[in-house]
This record gives sequence, structure tokens and C-alpha cells, in this order.
Amino acid sequence: MLSGKPTHAGAFAFTVMASDKYGYAGLVDYSVTITAPTIHIAPATLPPGTLAQRYAAKLTSNGGGGPYKLAVVGGALPPGLTLAAAGAGAIGGRPTSTGSFPVTIQATDRFGYTGTAGFTVDIT
Repeated sequence: MLSGKPTHAGAFAFTVMASDKYGYAGLVDYSVTITAPTIHIAPATLPPGTLAQRYAAKLTSNGGGGPYKLAVVGGALPPGLTLAAAGAGAIGGRPTSTGSFPVTIQATDRFGYTGTAGFTVDIT
């Protein structure tokens, strides 16, 4: 039986040898392909906010091996808002500008696999 939890994606080849009590042996070559997990970020949208009013949203991740670290990798959150330093998914602050702000968030699992999601934060 081959079992376990893969920690790396890729194609892996190996040979299994079996022998009986008389010393006769047989070899069989095998290969297994491990694909990287799909990392998801939820929710699908972020709530709108109001200028100078407290803003709070929470992003979560799944699909890989937690814990996950989240980071802004494209665009920017509205001025005055930040993604928690620990990367745990909490977005908060008080927006200082109005407008629509596109931002891309990346989640990285403990094995280094990533997933990204795009959001727009509307501040009125």
C-alpha cells in the first residue's frame, strides 16, 4: 500500500520489488503525478465602504495546507485600509478617499502553493 500526504507537486517514478520465500523477485516500475492544490479565497466580493467610516472585512482561504498568508499583490486597497500584518485576511481601517479600487489578493499555503483573487472595493 502506498499512502501519505504529498507535500510537493510533480511527477515521481519509483520501482517496487517483491520477493517470495524462495528468493524469487519481481520488479515493477510505477509513476505517480501529484498536482498542486487549487487555493481559493472567499468571499467572492468585498463589501462597499463609506468615506471616513470604519471598514471591516474578512477573507478566508482553503484548498491547500493551512495556515495561509494573504498579501496584496496587485492594485491597492483604498487609502486608509490595510490587510492585517499577520496576513490572516482581516481588512480594516477608515478609508480616506472615495472611488473604486481594484486589488488582487494572493493566498499562500504552508507548502508555498498560491491562489489569487481580484476584488474591487467601492468607497462612497
